[in-house]
Amino acid sequence: MDQSAFENVLKWVESYGGYVHPALSVGHSTLTGTRGIIAKQLISEEELKGGPLIAIPNSLRMNAAASQLRLTPVINLLELPPITKFSDCLQTSLLLAFEKQKGSESFWAPYIAMLPATPSCAWMLPENELRIELVLLPSHIKDSEDCLRKAELLAMEYRQEIEEALEDYGDALGLEFDDVQWALGHVHSRSYGDDCSLIPILDLINHHAAAMPLLGVTSDDKIPMTFIGSFFCGRPKSLQPGDELFVNYSFPKNPSALSIFLHAGFLPQEFAKMPIAQLNQTGRVNRIGEQEMGQSVKGPV
Repeated sequence: MDQSAFENVLKWVESYGGYVHPALSVGHSTLTGTRGIIAKQLISEEELKGGPLIAIPNSLRMNAAASQLRLTPVINLLELPPITKFSDCLQTSLLLAFEKQKGSESFWAPYIAMLPATPSCAWMLPENELRIELVLLPSHIKDSEDCLRKAELLAMEYRQEIEEALEDYGDALGLEFDDVQWALGHVHSRSYGDDCSLIPILDLINHHAAAMPLLGVTSDDKIPMTFIGSFFCGRPKSLQPGDELFVNYSFPKNPSALSIFLHAGFLPQEFAKMPIAQLNQTGRVNRIGEQEMGQSVKGPV
């Protein structure tokens, strides 16, 4: 993502009451070796006590609730089945795909414009590429599970869900299979929470197990916000120029490492159970948080 795309989404967020600390920007030369949110200038511990580094209005989220609000009038007009018959992830995906078709006319246009052309989740990979990625997984994972078979079954399940949704809404919303699969891939690899929320700018932050999770707050203007600061192990952590801002993706308790990999497109260090440097040598995990599949270099689940 280039700087201009980040600046456009930043202006859009700020126009709706959001906030991003002026010392923060998107960067490609982070300590983890890929795109993330980094500090351009010093952000001291004293500053961190003064308020969030990033706060995004909840009204800018793309999630199941927003999908129902935006798509239900069209669906009801044509007397189609209720969108709530599908999972929250697919509901969010239908909204994302529908809004992408609108181009610059979409309310979320600045956000959609910054999304990569290819989502990072591994279940979308062609079989030959997926085989290579699975071989590079730590042995305690690939030796204990039939990884390729599970990946194939997962991809089949999602393809069937997409096809079922298109049978109901494809013509009404002007969507095709590739549109919804692209959107579902981004929802799986970038969204937060049980309602599968895509949260602008916050989904650019890479994962670290010791960082703070996203939290909610109401601004002085009574605007519900989702925010993040720089805290490690519960303590403020100053950011030097070039330091990266991290967030804890708050993965479910006792998750399958394979499932995280297939959905998020990377394997967090705490699930890899081996030093990050060793993983970097394999090319399988080259950062503590995000990773773009198929390259030596993505989002939350």
